[in-house]
Amino acid sequence: GMSDRGVTWRSHPLVDDFPRSALVLAAIAAASVAAAVAFDGAGYGAIAAALLAASLARYLLPTRYELRPDGIAIRFLGTTRLVGWHDVKRVEMCRDGVFLSPLPRRSRLDSFRGTFLRFNGNRDEVVNFVREKLGPAAQAEGGPAPRLRS
Repeated sequence: GMSDRGVTWRSHPLVDDFPRSALVLAAIAAASVAAAVAFDGAGYGAIAAALLAASLARYLLPTRYELRPDGIAIRFLGTTRLVGWHDVKRVEMCRDGVFLSPLPRRSRLDSFRGTFLRFNGNRDEVVNFVREKLGPAAQAEGGPAPRLRS
């Protein structure tokens, strides 16, 4: 089956979501200028820009996902996080990705403990692989997407 070869893809919303992402960059620039003007110093604008960019890092920088027979590898900013399939207790299908949680029920900790796999034109491939690996756990078509820190 498909689980022998795995699924690998890159998600880079800044590039993939153009032109919507231009609005994100414009908002960061506007907020930075506003901070510089309000606090009367370019340094404050730079700090505002850095904080906003850091909070939007998952949007601005690419993430690589690899679905493997033993689990999921997520590479971001030079680090790799591994999530074993056996650690996934709950799956929620969202419009733009799949949310995998080690917690069986929705919790405030979801956004910290869970993993969001953002699709990039490969929804069916990703969903099928996850279903093949997780079976019944993956059948839950959750309601609204959990609020994510990403």
